[in-house]
Amino acid sequence: MKKTLYILAVLLCCNNLYAEEHYVASVAKYTDSWVSIEGSIVTIPAEAGEYLTKINTNLDLKVSNRPFWLSPSFVDKTTLKLKATHYSGKGFRTGTITLKGRDMKSIAITVKQIGSAATASSNKSEIKFYSDKLLDSVLITSNSTYNIKCPEWITAELGEDGKCLFYAKKLYGESSRTGEISITDTEGKVFETISATQYYYDKHLYSTPRFAVISDIHFGDTNAGYWYNRAPKFLKTLDTMEPQLQYVFIVGDIGDRGQEEQYIDVKNYFNKYLRKGIKKIFIRGNHDWINGETGVKAFNTHISSTDNYYIDIEGYPFIAVGLDGTLYRGETINEETRNFVNNALKDAAVRYPDKPIFVFTHTLPRHTIIGSYDDGDYAAYDDNLDDMLRPYPQAIHFSGHTHMGIMDPHNIYQKYYTAVNDGSQKSDSHPTKFPGKNHYQASSDTDYYLTEGLVVYINDDEEVVMERWNTARGIKYDNDWIVSPPFNDTSRFKYTNARTGGKNPWWNAGAELKVTQKSSTECFIEIPHAVDDNEGVNRYIISVTNNAGTKVISDINQSALQYMGSDRPNTIKMLLQKLPTGVPLTISVVGRDYYELSTPALTNTITLK
Repeated sequence: MKKTLYILAVLLCCNNLYAEEHYVASVAKYTDSWVSIEGSIVTIPAEAGEYLTKINTNLDLKVSNRPFWLSPSFVDKTTLKLKATHYSGKGFRTGTITLKGRDMKSIAITVKQIGSAATASSNKSEIKFYSDKLLDSVLITSNSTYNIKCPEWITAELGEDGKCLFYAKKLYGESSRTGEISITDTEGKVFETISATQYYYDKHLYSTPRFAVISDIHFGDTNAGYWYNRAPKFLKTLDTMEPQLQYVFIVGDIGDRGQEEQYIDVKNYFNKYLRKGIKKIFIRGNHDWINGETGVKAFNTHISSTDNYYIDIEGYPFIAVGLDGTLYRGETINEETRNFVNNALKDAAVRYPDKPIFVFTHTLPRHTIIGSYDDGDYAAYDDNLDDMLRPYPQAIHFSGHTHMGIMDPHNIYQKYYTAVNDGSQKSDSHPTKFPGKNHYQASSDTDYYLTEGLVVYINDDEEVVMERWNTARGIKYDNDWIVSPPFNDTSRFKYTNARTGGKNPWWNAGAELKVTQKSSTECFIEIPHAVDDNEGVNRYIISVTNNAGTKVISDINQSALQYMGSDRPNTIKMLLQKLPTGVPLTISVVGRDYYELSTPALTNTITLK
């Protein structure tokens, strides 16, 4: 890159905190005074003259110090005029201007006046890139042709008035990297160097936790889902989250049969597809006990040597415990583990009085979210968790095990505290259950395109935000779950049993069920999607009856395929088989939402020949 420049250096203001290198006045949250500049150096030409530079402030600043050859004064509150005498030297001469604010704190600006020798100077000695902030810039003043040489991970682009933009490639697999940018003459002589640093995880951007919650990977179960197809998909989604995740909590059922080779695979896959900067917390589920102490030993050897966790992440408490056996209902954690949880909860409530307490177990607190009730084989709960969590409304409990879809609003519960399920990295089309209802998840496309999990972070309003993701497809579902402060106030809970489904779902005007014969015993149907005013339509119930109203095949439960996001087809096409020939048939479709509210039936008739 080459350009001949002889440009007045204009000090540009920047509103981004990470680009502000000097401050005057108290710049705390909610204060009404500030001052900032970008860069620490102003370069001016050798000729005598007046030059302007901008300062971002709302204060009245005074000049308290200056070099003899420079007379600074304020044109207005944010414009500093630099009146300089002629400089006849070859190199630079340098001086410092000191400005003071009303609180008597000072800010220093270095002013360099360029000489007659060929040279170039920038307004920064270093630039920095953070996470998804991949752009920084400098102002270059020169009296000759110059080149810019960058590390391979930085690209330079010359803008107007001497401003040079530097773009960094995204940083993966390490926490930081450094390099040097050189400004040289045409022969390669270095005029000046600028140090460049890129951070992926930095306290400046990450002052609160950002983590994912997944579970039920079942590595090794090749009969249902092909974990070696699923794992690269969901790990890639987690690996490329922006901003980067700090932690991933894997809440149980990690190895399908608790065999050593499965945990070796887990370790290898997570190391291969998840960058080193993301920490992993593996928690035992009931499947991790199927092989007894042998499996637990392999679990501890290869993926986690810690049974229970009570840790601080960015000033927030996290409690995570593994199951103590193969039970997934009843007393799934033993007395020692219960004591650990009780003591950790008690301590966290004292040490973090205004913060949420994040708690993780594979099984559910009883009588909370779907799957925690006594209504079938898929019921999974711990008898003691609910009583343990009730005194702590600030607790947010995450569980797994049920494999039930997190688009269902019954997978978050608030009454005494917050309970949430993270879905599954292995979809078994399990029935979805909640009190008084039997709610069946219908067939869908191949298992390794439907894996789910949560991404959790604290937003600027100090709310806990839970994003729901189809991690196989990299799709974020709409309507994040949000828990708002103050966290010990149950009146702020909005995910309670008082929720309803709103209006009944409906069909758009002109919607029709298309039916086309394929053979004497088969026909195709094409279902348009119904519409809902809340979480959406979950499934379609398809019935086929004869003239007498008798069902000729069993009802079909078909998923509405919401989890496919924008990839979902505009209609659902299905083949109905083993139908009677020569008999008038009525085909009926009803859409149902997650609250069991139904559309009117959409019908069509056909006689197969």
